[in-house]
Amino acid sequence: RASFDRWLGAEPGRAADYRAFDRYIAAHGYADLLPAWTMLRTNSSMSRWCRVEPFILPPRRLWPNILPALKLVREQAIPAVGRVAVASAFRIPATNSCSRGASQSRHLTFSALDLIPLDQPDAPASFRKLCARWRLAGPRSGWGLGAYYDANRPRQNQVARFHVDGTGW
Repeated sequence: RASFDRWLGAEPGRAADYRAFDRYIAAHGYADLLPAWTMLRTNSSMSRWCRVEPFILPPRRLWPNILPALKLVREQAIPAVGRVAVASAFRIPATNSCSRGASQSRHLTFSALDLIPLDQPDAPASFRKLCARWRLAGPRSGWGLGAYYDANRPRQNQVARFHVDGTGW
């Protein structure tokens, strides 16, 4: 949290803008889901390589886009894998490109979260549970699920990082 606090104080007005975002998330019923400050992480694993700040506040017009993903985190992801932490949320195009994100990444519109399970560090088990729940939810859920995991290369994503968006199945 110390790095966020330093980032927050680095520019005038940033703290007030963050408080507005925090109130927005709370007003929509998600204050208890994930700490709002963690939703400002650009890409925890790539920010130092991409030479970008580790946090960014999305433009206010994009804030509604994250609400469907937060609903899916609460109703689908957490019941499958337990508590989660945000690894990445909104990205500007340069950060998305540097972190090798998809050209049409949902992160560009603040519609997606990359998450790390805190209670199930076993990646294969986490992904089995997530995928089973995703199949049960079906296309009507609008749950976009992505896994940064390849069973043939299990050491590549030992933290079981996964992607959730609410823009399509």
